[in-house]
Amino acid sequence: MLLGFSMPSYAGSQRSSDALLQTLQLHQKKIPIRSKFKQVKLMKGLDIEIHSEGELEVKDATHAVWKILKPSYFSVEISPQDVRIYSSPSAPPRIIKKAASESSQMEGGAWIHFLMEKPELVVEHFDVSLVSPQSFRLKPLKSDQGFDFIELSFADHASLSKVYIQENKEDSLSISFTGK
Repeated sequence: MLLGFSMPSYAGSQRSSDALLQTLQLHQKKIPIRSKFKQVKLMKGLDIEIHSEGELEVKDATHAVWKILKPSYFSVEISPQDVRIYSSPSAPPRIIKKAASESSQMEGGAWIHFLMEKPELVVEHFDVSLVSPQSFRLKPLKSDQGFDFIELSFADHASLSKVYIQENKEDSLSISFTGK
């Protein structure tokens, strides 16, 4: 389980974006968080499916570490100043300075950091819809974000159980959180 709090109840007329915002604000109260994950990257055009496993650690609302441990090591550390990419535990990182604008922070996979640090700005960058009582679909308002949509699914007690990213018509990434 990545998130562990009670799912708020929503009146039928309340907008999906408000419901997601409330859930993300509750998420901020649970930080620091650590969870293992399994992910599948599907590239239909090449007929390739890549399976990997790792660990996500959210140290605070501005700092997260995404580590792929299997089949080989790869780590991305996101902080307010930069994004650090490690190809091995002992290799020096490739450092990418973060852009100043909020919209440019959405590019390159930094959306997870954006959602953690500034959930109130989600509605400015996404069209949010409720897919099911516990799933939200986020479509970027700008078409140049590198993905078509992100779907966040929550299990009982609002634990984030799955993230699905449709990158384009053929490629996708599915991440299932498996707990500690």
